[in-house]
Amino acid sequence: MNAIGQNMNMAQTSFRTIKSQTVEKPGAKTASKQVETLFLNEMIRIMLEQTSLGQNQTISTFMPVLSSEIAKSMADRGIGLGEFLLKNNNAVEGSHG
Repeated sequence: MNAIGQNMNMAQTSFRTIKSQTVEKPGAKTASKQVETLFLNEMIRIMLEQTSLGQNQTISTFMPVLSSEIAKSMADRGIGLGEFLLKNNNAVEGSHG
């Protein structure tokens, strides 16, 4: 292999390394959104249970669906928990590698 070919291989390797460090993994982003949704769902469920609506037997039947939909809507807008998890995940991965 000539010098130009070796330089091209080194450049491609360096580019892949830099790209893998700066681009978020799609799985990590999806997982952080799911964690944010789960957190919000639990928080909203607990909050609604303490209200008069949550203590009403007729309405409380629909509370899991209601809290789930509110949580999904809030997570789509983001409350910052997902970004926090992604940033810390990237920091932890960077310190190991």
